[in-house]
Amino acid sequence: MTDSPDAPLDDEIDLAELFSALLSNWLLIGATTALFSAAAIYYAVWVAEPTYDAGAKFAFEDGSGGISLPSELGGLAALVGVSGGTSGGPAQTLEDRIKSRDFILKIAPEAGLFEDPEVNPPVGQVGPVGALLIAAGISEPPTASDAKEQMRVIDWVNESVSVELGENGVVTVATTHVDPHRAAEITNTIVNHALATLLEDQERKSRAQIDYLSKQLLDVQADVEATTASITEYAVENDLASDQELARASAQLVLLREQRDSFRSFLAALDDLQAIAEKNDILTAPLRQQLVTDHPFIRDADFRRLLSWPSSPVNWVLPDAIQLATARDRTTQRLEEVERTINEFEEDARRNASAAAELAALEREATVQKTIYEVIVQQFETQRITDGFVASIADVYEMAVPPVQPSAPNNKLIAALGLVLGLVVGSGLGIVRSMRRGVLHTANALSDAMNGRIGADRVAKYFGGRRRPVDRRIAQFEKRPHNQLDEVAVEIAQGSPKRVLVLPTGSEQVAGAVGLYLALSEEGPRCAVVDLTGTLDLKGAAPAGEEGSLDRFDLASGPTVFKPADKTRVSPFTIEQAVAGIEHEFDRVLVICPRVGAGAPIAAALASGAQRLVSVLGAGRTTRQQTDRLKALRDRFKISQQTLILE
Repeated sequence: MTDSPDAPLDDEIDLAELFSALLSNWLLIGATTALFSAAAIYYAVWVAEPTYDAGAKFAFEDGSGGISLPSELGGLAALVGVSGGTSGGPAQTLEDRIKSRDFILKIAPEAGLFEDPEVNPPVGQVGPVGALLIAAGISEPPTASDAKEQMRVIDWVNESVSVELGENGVVTVATTHVDPHRAAEITNTIVNHALATLLEDQERKSRAQIDYLSKQLLDVQADVEATTASITEYAVENDLASDQELARASAQLVLLREQRDSFRSFLAALDDLQAIAEKNDILTAPLRQQLVTDHPFIRDADFRRLLSWPSSPVNWVLPDAIQLATARDRTTQRLEEVERTINEFEEDARRNASAAAELAALEREATVQKTIYEVIVQQFETQRITDGFVASIADVYEMAVPPVQPSAPNNKLIAALGLVLGLVVGSGLGIVRSMRRGVLHTANALSDAMNGRIGADRVAKYFGGRRRPVDRRIAQFEKRPHNQLDEVAVEIAQGSPKRVLVLPTGSEQVAGAVGLYLALSEEGPRCAVVDLTGTLDLKGAAPAGEEGSLDRFDLASGPTVFKPADKTRVSPFTIEQAVAGIEHEFDRVLVICPRVGAGAPIAAALASGAQRLVSVLGAGRTTRQQTDRLKALRDRFKISQQTLILE
């Protein structure tokens, strides 16, 4: 309830404040919504001209996009660059064909587009002003020219005729027209001419392709024969070995490489034996075991024959230097012979591989040429079979018929859009109106505007809407106290202010009741209430005296109340003098000021001696201008204690 430090402004939107602002302008929003809805309904029913969509559906037959090839040749044809009829077909370009200038002008006479007033409106009549301009030579009289009529027809077809290609390949051609019969007639004329034109184009392309394939067939046949002759000649000149011979040579090369590795291992084992012989006289069991571990192959018969060793390792003896030298020489000779043989085999293999690669290239070229030949032969046979066969290019599922219901306008959609647009515009106007008025609708907005927190809320409901005499008010307070107002009274008592200003922004009657309640809650100090609003009903009470321009009423069951004897004599100076005199007699004076705005001079005069400000704010009635005035008054006179109460 005391002041909180000023918080920096942020850009967050208070949804509750926004909703309350819209709710407070419900009449404006409702009127705007009703106006827009009525306008939308009027437009849909009486202004908008109904239009009709008539559509025809068909699908192009398989193969209409080009020549079909068997599945086993389709992939090969694609690899060699020969078309196999897998293009998108005429469906992909049908819309461009229908909306082309030449096509439109070709079907216009049959479809009656030049005579249709919807498509080609007649030249308008010249008004009085137009006649004067023509007479003065400023403008020319309207004349109908072929070029202008053609452009109008072309533009209308581009805008009113649509072509849609479905995922299942079904093509839908539709025409929009104010006359349902004309819409169906124009659609059917377009579809018939389009399919006839596509069929003529396909027959012409087929005949041209046959001529082309005949020439290509002869050229490819010559290429196949030349490639086959080149393969035979190359194989004879290079004396290429058969595949079986190449396989045997490869296996022998593997065995020779294994022998080379074995002889190299023999030399390594002989080197280890020589090292042992240089340091030992006999081949002990540990040395023998170490040799077997390092060189497992010494158990082989080939190695043992070199040193004349028996099969049992127990009888192995350490060879002398002569035996070792002889064994090394024999092994070295055999290793050199094997390496020479390996080099010869590898050289032959490289030579055969190069020749085989060239031969493979020739064979691949021959395969490609044969594939091209087969594809062209297949195409040629297909074209010869179908040449001269007249058939439809598409299956027509449905020709256009005059529609019964208009496609536009959609009255329900227009009405719904009018309703939504009215709500949006009305809400916008309501928000703008609330922003211009600056009214604060929620407790959070009021608390933020005053930089404080709410001490008590909904007090107007507690006090009731009717004006009651003071004695009945006091009886109500004693019978049913308000907990939040009691807490406010305790907090005010803790601050021990001499003068408390009660400033309302809404109802002065509620502010008067708040001041009376707070005065009754003061148990210790003597408290007086100065009612400058005149809302406290002292009916039946007689003045006990006066203080300046104020009459004094000493209530038997309540505080002393001061009211202006004559509101016309009330001025900021006289009120300040009267309140200052009252403060000499009483410990605390609660001054109920007039509403912020009209009572600003009186509030400013009394604020100089006030220690606490009680602001009675009305949600939906308090403006930002009023809160700014309250804060300016508080800051100007440095009133450190503040309490916020909501009606």
